[in-house]
Amino acid sequence: GKRGNKQQRGAKVKEEEAEEEEETESAAPPSLEDFPPPLRVMDEQEILDHLWNGRGSVCRRLVKRLRGELADPAQKAVAGRMAQLLDREQRQVPDRAAARAAMGRLRDLLLELRPTKALRHHAAADLLLLYANTEIWVTLNTAAYAAVASDPLPVYRKDLSGPIPKNDKQKRKRKSSIVKEEQSDGDSAKAPEEEEDTSADDSTVDNEKPVYEYTRTYEAAYVLAQLVEWQNYGQQTKLPNLLGCARLPDPCSCYVGEKAYSNAVRSELLKFIMSPKLRNRAWPSEVMEAFPQAKWEENHPKDAAAVKFIFGSPALDWQMGVDAGLQAVVDALTAALPEDQRPAFTPSPPRGGEGG
Repeated sequence: GKRGNKQQRGAKVKEEEAEEEEETESAAPPSLEDFPPPLRVMDEQEILDHLWNGRGSVCRRLVKRLRGELADPAQKAVAGRMAQLLDREQRQVPDRAAARAAMGRLRDLLLELRPTKALRHHAAADLLLLYANTEIWVTLNTAAYAAVASDPLPVYRKDLSGPIPKNDKQKRKRKSSIVKEEQSDGDSAKAPEEEEDTSADDSTVDNEKPVYEYTRTYEAAYVLAQLVEWQNYGQQTKLPNLLGCARLPDPCSCYVGEKAYSNAVRSELLKFIMSPKLRNRAWPSEVMEAFPQAKWEENHPKDAAAVKFIFGSPALDWQMGVDAGLQAVVDALTAALPEDQRPAFTPSPPRGGEGG
C-alpha cells in the first residue's frame, strides 16, 4: 500500500545519498591542473575601455587631471582640445589602430603645453607612447581566484619567547610586540576573549590556553605571486615590482613626484627598452622616481584598485614574440633626444632569442 511505497522511496533516497557520499570520498582532490591560469588575455573591448573608451580609462583620467590643474588660459585651451578629442572619439574608436592614432593625437597635444620645470607633460607623453604601442594586455583571472582568509590558528604561550605578563600595562606592551612580529603580508593576530583569572599567580598566563589567534589573508594574486617569485619558496605573498617590464605606471603618476623627467632620465628609459637583458626587470630607480606609481596609488586608491592587476608593456610584448611596438617606442624616444644623449644602439635578438 501507500506505506510500502513510502518506505521504498525512502530506501531509494538513502541509497542515492550513500552513492553520492562514496563518489565524493573516492574523488581525487583538485590539483592545479583543474584550475584555469591565474592570468587571462583581455579581449578587444576590455582593452579599448582601459585605454580610451571607458569612463575611468587611462586617457580620460589624465585629461581630467590636467583640466583641473592648469590655470593659464592658453594652457586650459589646450586641455579643452584634449577633452574635445576624447568626446569626439569616445564612440568612434572601434579598434586598436584607431585607439593608437587617437592616443598619438593626445600625445601631440600634451607636448603643445608649456613645459613645466620638471617636464611632467613630457613624462606623461612618453607614457602614452608606451601605452599606445602595447599590443597584449592581460589581467588577473578574478573569476577563478579570489582573496581568502585562513582559519584562525591558536598561538600558545609555549610558541612564544618569554613569559606573557598579566599586568595590564605589560600585557598591552607585549601584545603590541607580538602583533608586530606576527603581522606580515596580510597576516593578523588578535587576542581571544579573555576570561577572568582567579589564580593566585599574577606573573604569567596559563600555558595551555591560547593567547592569540593568527590568521593569514591570501590575496587574489597569491598564486600568481608564487609563480613569479617561485624562488622564495612561498614566503612572498605579494607580487614583486613589475613596473616597466610587465606593468606601466599611470600617466597621472607623473604629476605627483618630485624628480624631473630630464633628457638623462629619458635616455635611461631608452637604454632600458633597447637592452634585451634590462627589459626583463623593473625600471631602474632613476626612471622609477619620475613615475612614482606607489604614491599615486596611495593618493587615488579607487582608481588604483581598478587597474591594480592589469599587465602590459612593450617589453612584455617582446617577451611574447611581438616586437613592432617596442621598435616604434625606440624610434620615437631616440628622435626626442639630442644626438649626444642617445644611448648606443643594442640590436634586439630575434623573438624568443638569447637575452630574453
